[in-house]
Amino acid sequence: MNEALPLDERVRTLPDLPGVYLMKNSDGTIIYIGKARRLKRRVASYFNKNHDSAKTQALVRQIASIDYIVAGSESEALLIEANLIKEHTPRYNIQLRDSKRYPWLAVSIGEDFPRFFKTRNPGDTGLRTFGPWPNVSVIRNTITLLHRLFGFRYCRKRLVEGTHEPPVCFYYHIKRCPGPCDGHISRADYRAGIERAILFLEGRHDDLRVMLEEQMRAHARALEFEKAAAIRDQLAAIAEAGTVQAVHRVLEEGALADLDIAAMAEHSGMAAFAVMEIRGGKLLAQHLFLENEADSKPELFFQFLCAWIQANPRQAESHPLLLFKEGSVDEEHIQERTLMGRPLLPAQEADPGLRRLLAQAGSNAALALEEQISRRLYADGLTDLQRILALPGLPRNIEAFDIANTAGEANVAACIHFTDGRPDKKLYRKFIIRSVDGQDDFSSMREAVGRRYQRLANEGATLPDLVLIDGGKGQLSAAMEALQSLGLERIPLAALAKKEELIYLPGTGEPVRLDHHHFALRLLQSARDEVHRYVNSFHEQKRGTPRRRSQLEDIPGIGPVLRKKLLTRFGSIDRVRQASLEELADTLGSTARAEAIRHHLETRIDPKD
Repeated sequence: MNEALPLDERVRTLPDLPGVYLMKNSDGTIIYIGKARRLKRRVASYFNKNHDSAKTQALVRQIASIDYIVAGSESEALLIEANLIKEHTPRYNIQLRDSKRYPWLAVSIGEDFPRFFKTRNPGDTGLRTFGPWPNVSVIRNTITLLHRLFGFRYCRKRLVEGTHEPPVCFYYHIKRCPGPCDGHISRADYRAGIERAILFLEGRHDDLRVMLEEQMRAHARALEFEKAAAIRDQLAAIAEAGTVQAVHRVLEEGALADLDIAAMAEHSGMAAFAVMEIRGGKLLAQHLFLENEADSKPELFFQFLCAWIQANPRQAESHPLLLFKEGSVDEEHIQERTLMGRPLLPAQEADPGLRRLLAQAGSNAALALEEQISRRLYADGLTDLQRILALPGLPRNIEAFDIANTAGEANVAACIHFTDGRPDKKLYRKFIIRSVDGQDDFSSMREAVGRRYQRLANEGATLPDLVLIDGGKGQLSAAMEALQSLGLERIPLAALAKKEELIYLPGTGEPVRLDHHHFALRLLQSARDEVHRYVNSFHEQKRGTPRRRSQLEDIPGIGPVLRKKLLTRFGSIDRVRQASLEELADTLGSTARAEAIRHHLETRIDPKD
């Protein structure tokens, strides 16, 4: 698809979705295949902890790249994993090469009166199997549900129609078994129930509902009201249990067993294609391709299909069909149902199983595209920022500021940190604005920026390569004043205004305007949007907290203007308390006021408050 990402970066880009991961060595050989309910978390576990198993340690040392396939569910991922392991037999999947490891749900269809049970031998004769399943408990719960909905025997007796083994057991008396052992149900009626249960397991609830409704009406016409009522209750129970985990197969019964499924995703002038190879009804491989310069979507997809067919020639008699979306090829090819010798199958004519796989292919293409865009955002975006903003070096460390308040109440600010273009949440900071009474966004921004870099300067910490302000010229000027007061005007500074997405720089009259697809702009937008989200979350939290009355409000003769002066200079009530009489007098312009404040703080306010 593209050049391999470093493993740590690759893990960060994995989606938190169910799917299958394929680990490869430096030669590109698949060495391990696994399934996960959450891909990112599962794959990260290989690198985030020490493993006791020597096998796992050896595996991790050989991993050079990781691919993935997103699935619709954990059960579906399990099935895809089993198919891929059988196809590729990876070195470190020795324990998984045999599907016996996984539990299956089986029905003894070869018997006159079949029963449901779990098995690890799905290939045994006389069985209809569903799976594999994630664990045994899911199978047990499903069997219990089947008994409740449809009523089958629990016993393991070898029952033959026409023979009787009375007496009936406890399950017959509680209506969980129809009593085939004592001739209470015919073989035909019993197996009809089995067929209904199979429809339920396949997730074909609509077909099952139609079948049962027809049977209910037939019983009603025959005045068999008790049987009709029983089916009515069964329909209600099935509807209630509609959320039960269905067993997914790659394709439904009767669907095409051999075909290629192609899908496309396009965004920001880039496109990604996914091709799934289905052979014998099993997903054997997925291929991903990227195009950096996308033309019109139909034309681009058509060109890709032609290139794929040309690169993958097959015999005319045996080549698989190609599934495509409406509008992806011209009318001539649609009418002829062929493209370069390959039969074409329109998506709208495919059965639900194929359409589900098409959607899955589209999801994988979209994720691949998102990953590529993200990569270019962080790589090309940093380079472009350095050039456009004339920065002395690559802006590997970016900090962004935003403020939030409601009519001056719950006045807060926040700072987020990007390292190499990605959020670094351990360096996020929140600020409760102390020096501003009422709504004054510029002063609030000045305080937040000043407090942040005063502390970094005092600690001798590394300063950012770029500071981004959410706002326009006014917020930018306030931040610049804060840096200048600290002697840190060397820190590069920029502001991003929301409406027209203009970039303002200190000392320049005209803002910088970039195309909305530009990776430099998108990187700044990403940082701006993140700090906006973070500060609003903090603001919502503070709005729910009753406002604390400032201790300075209780001092006679000290109004909003003087309180602002004190908090602007000293930052907090504790520092006002620690200030000398001369510092207080210099700030207030009055020795008498300074003495009054000192007396009040020493005599009437508990230092622990």
